[in-house]
Amino acid sequence: MGGGIDALRDFLPRLAPGAVLLLDDYADLPASRAAGTPMAQPKTPGVLSACRAYFGASRVPQVIAAPGQDWGLGLHRAPGPAPAG
Repeated sequence: MGGGIDALRDFLPRLAPGAVLLLDDYADLPASRAAGTPMAQPKTPGVLSACRAYFGASRVPQVIAAPGQDWGLGLHRAPGPAPAG
């Protein structure tokens, strides 16, 4: 898991309030929809695993559909209001 969790630990505290982070190779979209919870992308299970380790199982980023694909992106929004402008 090393690289993924290390990247989250380094990067997420630096996000501006309200900033959005998209995580590629995050989830298997059909499996996630069927389960009602994010399910790991079979070829890249470390992305979701690192997110669960960092955020905790109940706070993992939401799954959003990648247009025309069977995989989902992870969406995390940093706490706080988005900057005006």
